[in-house]
Amino acid sequence: MKKLGLACALATIGFAGAASAVELDTSTFLHRCTVTFSGYAGAETLTNFPALVRIPANSEIYADSPGGRHICFADAAGNLAPHEIDVWNPDGESFVWVRVPELAGSTTTLTLYSGGLMPSLQNESGEVWTAAGYRAVWHFSGSNAESTTNKFTGTNSSPAPGFTAAGLVGTAFSGDGKKYFMTPMAIWDGFEGTNFSYSAWVKANAGGYGRVLSCKPIYSAAKGFEMSMQGATNKVMVGGPGGTQNIVETTNLTRDYVHLTAVYRDGGVRLYVNGTLLEASVKATGYTVIKPDMGLGVGGNSSNAVHSQCWNGTLDEVRLRWTASSADWVAADYATQHNPNFAVLGAFEDLEPATTLDVKNFRRRLAVTFSGYAGAETLANFPALVRIPAGSPLYHDCAADGSDIRFADAEDRLVPHEVDVWNPNGESLVWVRVPRLAGTVTSLYLYYRHRGQTSTAVSAGDVWKSAGYRGVWHFSGSNKDSSANALAVANSSTAPTFTDAGVVGTAFYSGGSAYVEVAKDDKWADLLGRNVSLSAWVKTTLSGSGFYSRIFSCKKDHTDIPGFELTLQNGTTNYNVIGCGNVQNVVRGQADCNAAFVYVTAVMENGNAQLYVNGQTAGDVKVGGYALTNSVNPLRLGRMVSGGNPWNGWLDEMRLQWAAQSADWVAADYATQYNPVFAVLGTPEAINNYGTMMFLR
Repeated sequence: MKKLGLACALATIGFAGAASAVELDTSTFLHRCTVTFSGYAGAETLTNFPALVRIPANSEIYADSPGGRHICFADAAGNLAPHEIDVWNPDGESFVWVRVPELAGSTTTLTLYSGGLMPSLQNESGEVWTAAGYRAVWHFSGSNAESTTNKFTGTNSSPAPGFTAAGLVGTAFSGDGKKYFMTPMAIWDGFEGTNFSYSAWVKANAGGYGRVLSCKPIYSAAKGFEMSMQGATNKVMVGGPGGTQNIVETTNLTRDYVHLTAVYRDGGVRLYVNGTLLEASVKATGYTVIKPDMGLGVGGNSSNAVHSQCWNGTLDEVRLRWTASSADWVAADYATQHNPNFAVLGAFEDLEPATTLDVKNFRRRLAVTFSGYAGAETLANFPALVRIPAGSPLYHDCAADGSDIRFADAEDRLVPHEVDVWNPNGESLVWVRVPRLAGTVTSLYLYYRHRGQTSTAVSAGDVWKSAGYRGVWHFSGSNKDSSANALAVANSSTAPTFTDAGVVGTAFYSGGSAYVEVAKDDKWADLLGRNVSLSAWVKTTLSGSGFYSRIFSCKKDHTDIPGFELTLQNGTTNYNVIGCGNVQNVVRGQADCNAAFVYVTAVMENGNAQLYVNGQTAGDVKVGGYALTNSVNPLRLGRMVSGGNPWNGWLDEMRLQWAAQSADWVAADYATQYNPVFAVLGTPEAINNYGTMMFLR
């Protein structure tokens, strides 16, 4: 099979739409645990509070969620709580910020789910901070990247500050009295000058004058504000308009990290140190701040002239908020960062209780080693293809239709499977849900030759249940959907055929008039804000120029706003995919779809789009404009909803997922279907009456 050629271009399209609250489908997750926010004892109920959840080293979560892609949080009603992964470190401690809807006393809980596919937009960091009025948040986790939706990352000085020093939460900003970064002027949009707050963890290398935050060229400037260390006294100065200063005695900033919060309220100002108000700091008047005329300097002053008196030491978790934080909010903000037990993880609970296979009911077994995967990511609940070759001794010991075979792990826990094709006279094709696919060492056992008992039924849909699959079409003689949803489908009046050879068994074939229509239901219609992945093997009979062919489509035409589609376009001139409204995607990867089947995967994640061809990225990531909105149309396989741009040729293994798959998943998905030795069958073993094994001769 050719991987990349010069005949056809492929692309995916979507369109802009606002995110909405999403209820969690727990069926896609393996485990859960309760997160209790026991570190807050204030009287005020805090709304949309960003709390820090620490995941310790050796947590079970790491096995479920490589890279943190497979976790999410929800309240008791099942409503998702946005989160941001600040640091993910399976070899140490990880830091995750989660937006707690209501923080009230020490009884507030959320549930952390792991081992599934994260619902859309749940790791959009800005969603954690925006609802609480944060204008800018810098974690300094290896860079000066800004975490709100505003993305005020800023411009570093030359030489730049460091972002690898130890902080209170991960790493920190480090300066030597000459380093800083500045934000753009847009940071002041919406600034009123009366009610706002800012905070930071600070630690100085030595005494002296150094700025934490400043939007003033000098302290006496009429506009803006600043926070700084005052000379050798190690006092904190909160600067206001003109030369107004509030200098407060505090703890020794050269000894430990200290958390400072300045709150401007109705023309007054007050300073909190480590979550506690310094009574001497309260100034009732004179602190209404005139809107600055230059950006915010972090670690230095905001000046076009020489940046002097910059911070000499480290800064961490610097934040600017467009509201005056209450005393309870400040105390909780300090505590969630300082107290390692502010959020406590409970015991892990299985959401899919393991079923133990009684192996003594079988006479034979063989090992299945998944040696075709070498990616870095551990893939959870991966549907892998097991090929049983013609002439295998397994056929002599199984039911005629293969209904009595079972898969299990080394602890005899049953693993779901689906018999796609059972052909004792040729090759059989079986899909199995591998719990953990990691490198080339993953193995399962295939048990067969049941001892004359009626074997209990297995649900083929369970193979696809935990990986977010909405629809799976093998086209093994029919248009049946193999996912747990069992979506209703109907052929066009001129029906496609399902008898031609595909990549995995037989394939869908249309000469240009046939298609499959997938009925719309309430879940199918719920596209708003979702991440979506589409994949299919494609081979076309068309050539030349000027043609378009739809692989997936729930659009009436290319200008139709709702829905999405995956399209093949002739590529002799350009590789333009016609999008919805004004959305277009130019794909630079091409594939020779006439010569052989080509596997294409389109991933729409958080408003961006990426295309893969034969498991490899094709073209650049297309940023923006790809957030989905609800479709009013059914889904068609092989044609546009209006009937135009039909498919001419073959389609195989078409899949629709309510999730954005990683690059490693996409590569493995291609490999398990294309590589005949992705799964390797071992030597058959006999099982005696006591469940022990001996090799067959």
